[in-house]
Amino acid sequence: MPDIMPFDKVYGALCCDPEAVSAMSDGWSDTLSPVSIGPMPRDAAGQLRWYIMRDLSRHHHERHKADFEDAKRFRTQQRIGVVFQKLAKHDPLYNLTKDVMEHYLERLPHSAQRAVQRMFARCPHEALDFYKEVREAAAEVTRIRHKRRSRRAG
Repeated sequence: MPDIMPFDKVYGALCCDPEAVSAMSDGWSDTLSPVSIGPMPRDAAGQLRWYIMRDLSRHHHERHKADFEDAKRFRTQQRIGVVFQKLAKHDPLYNLTKDVMEHYLERLPHSAQRAVQRMFARCPHEALDFYKEVREAAAEVTRIRHKRRSRRAG
């Protein structure tokens, strides 16, 4: 039987890699919110200025909110990419796991495929959990292949 490295050891190797740790922990917890302009002044000119600033702040917030969300999504995808590059380096079952992932995803209905793809844009930890679960199947494939080879050789 082949000696298959447990995922805990692979995860331990990831946790010792500073770049992987940074990618897994680096998050944008920032929220884009309109600038607070404080309480409304009492004088008429100050109130007019206050209303204009409030409306400008709201306008710019709405205008740039989509850009902020796109940047956040792009950064998350970059982080997930780094985690998977590090997995390729530390996990001997990476290529087989990737093949099994592709096999499973191809056979899902299109709506489920889109849901899984969105999962890979949300969080490195969710993508890593998915990888871990599919890796179990890849380990099983390795065990089955080994048994077949053993029968043929014996």
